[in-house]
Amino acid sequence: MTPTFSARRGHNSTRGMDLYEWQRGCIDLGKTGTSVIVRAPTSAGKSRVCDAILMHRLKQLGGVALVVLPFVALCDERSEQIAVGLTGTDIRLVRMYGGQGGALHNWQRDTIVVCTPERANQFLTQAIELKRSRKIVFAVIDEAHMLRDRQRGGAMQGILTKLRMCESEAQVLCMSATMKDRFMTTLATWLGAVTYSTAFRPVRLRVYVKRGNVLYVDETPSRELSGGRDIDHIAQLTNETIEMGGSVLVFCQSKISCETTARALRPLITTASKIGVHNSDLSSSDRVDMEEAFRAGSVRVICCTSTLAMGVNLPARRVIIRGVHRNTSDGMIQQMIGRAGRAGLDAEGDAIIFDEHCQYTTTPDDDRVHMHESAATRLVVETVASGLVKTSNDVHRLIDCAFASDARSRIHDAVKWCRENGLIAWNETSETWSATKLGSGLSSSTLSPELVSPLLHRIQRLQRGAVLSSALQVIYLLVPERVGGDVCVTPRELVCDMCEEDAEAARRIGVRPFDARFVYAVALNDIIEERSTEHKFGVSVGDIEQARDACIRTGMDLCVVCESIGYGTVASVIGRITNRLISGSKESTLELTRIPHIGALRARYLARHGIRTPEDILNLGSVDALFAILKKMSRNVTDGILIKSASNIFTAVGKMLEEKAQDISDLIVAGGKRKYPEIT
Repeated sequence: MTPTFSARRGHNSTRGMDLYEWQRGCIDLGKTGTSVIVRAPTSAGKSRVCDAILMHRLKQLGGVALVVLPFVALCDERSEQIAVGLTGTDIRLVRMYGGQGGALHNWQRDTIVVCTPERANQFLTQAIELKRSRKIVFAVIDEAHMLRDRQRGGAMQGILTKLRMCESEAQVLCMSATMKDRFMTTLATWLGAVTYSTAFRPVRLRVYVKRGNVLYVDETPSRELSGGRDIDHIAQLTNETIEMGGSVLVFCQSKISCETTARALRPLITTASKIGVHNSDLSSSDRVDMEEAFRAGSVRVICCTSTLAMGVNLPARRVIIRGVHRNTSDGMIQQMIGRAGRAGLDAEGDAIIFDEHCQYTTTPDDDRVHMHESAATRLVVETVASGLVKTSNDVHRLIDCAFASDARSRIHDAVKWCRENGLIAWNETSETWSATKLGSGLSSSTLSPELVSPLLHRIQRLQRGAVLSSALQVIYLLVPERVGGDVCVTPRELVCDMCEEDAEAARRIGVRPFDARFVYAVALNDIIEERSTEHKFGVSVGDIEQARDACIRTGMDLCVVCESIGYGTVASVIGRITNRLISGSKESTLELTRIPHIGALRARYLARHGIRTPEDILNLGSVDALFAILKKMSRNVTDGILIKSASNIFTAVGKMLEEKAQDISDLIVAGGKRKYPEIT
């Protein structure tokens, strides 16, 4: 039977204590070295618990700790928090997400690796292959309810399955605000863990359901709202919150609904408070700016889609759930509700659900977890490539170590598929499995197995007729089949305005009517050639940015796969263009754009003044010298802001060069061998 612990009260009555009572109890449990499944509401302080147990484990044993989060925005947020806590220590922080980080060369140094599930899975495969898995002493899976998620759950399951199979001594911490009882118990039994659950929130939460003009609490009428021009009463609910000094998140069903709701609210808000919009149409920098403005109070109301509830920690005094997509789970609703109440600012928070517009699905409280075909295929390839699976008995052991209820049939089917598609091979003489070169390359990437064959076919076609002076063909290769929103321009219209090299590349691609992939490829090509893309393609900045991110991920993965099968030249070309997609610049300014606070525009200006590398910036000799150059470029920006930018650039350059020197030192310690190709 799985041991279960719970915290009845949240606060210790003793004043001046840094930790809540539930945190103290959970940390004490974690310090015993046992794995723990933690369920606590949003804002209860799970991160503090994680950090305390993690640091105790590193102090006790030394080694590597994995901090796994499902979204890049969450990785960024946690990295900053952890970095502050590591000040004055010798522990190294490595970021493996969003195109950052490569292979870990120095395994002797205590290290915290912050990563997405896919990168963590890749990292663990490499560690097992290098016989370094015992160096991993701690792994935390945040948002662990997503083990059941179709898209991200497979990678999370893969991490935990391989940790079990390689008999790792890593302590595992799984955290969630929305795990249900039976699932939590089954997960704990599988991992040999204990469960710890608390309902404590530092800010009291009230949840209302709105039907018509009445707010209900537990099916009991609580309050009647007035009418007026505000049909859905959103302005009334927003105004009263703003008047109390609070802020409001309004969750809407779609991007269009966000825009229309914000537009309708603006003339009805009684103060000068600004109303913002947060959805995938915005660029990542615009979304970050909006989040910062909301935290600072210059924007008091944000109309957003449900993705904000998962991707970033942004609490508000009041949460209004006006509408959600019909496939939204009750767990996602709980994530939205959890944003209500700002610890340290509000005594209480409230959430209002518009019942008539929120048709969400109820997730059953059962212990079944399914393994999807792609996840099973990747698990088989990775375990064979890393040496965990060699014999038929190892396959059965893999099935026994897997979490999913349908693991047996999925893994048997995956073994057959991998063999038929040239990823693994069976040796009749030794009766053992081994990975092919293609399979080894796939296991070292995050590429979906079913994409390998189509992408290699496109690469072979590209090799037969590439226009080397244009990046368009390679970018088109990287753009996913299903990409972004609708486009308002035809490919043929774009070809008419192209330079000769790009037009020839387009001809070799074979332009088809209504080919959205081609339109996005042209947009991304214009970005790296530093041409204006404003209003040219009829698609949002956010959609172009998402396509760019997808191309970067595919480009990085293809470099690894191509290197493994002997396509070194192709890997080099794809790598260079992927680097340009990351920086959004020409190759001549590529190195400068990797420096924080220097975008493509500043990089071009600095290059014209003979500054092309981080070393060139340090050679200027002082912050004042760099400020003088930036001042000539940005005449409308205040001196204070420019001096701060110059100082930040100097600091960032110093850190970059220090890390570069450390990487070289680590590589020398590792014997000069770089096993896995990296995007630099």
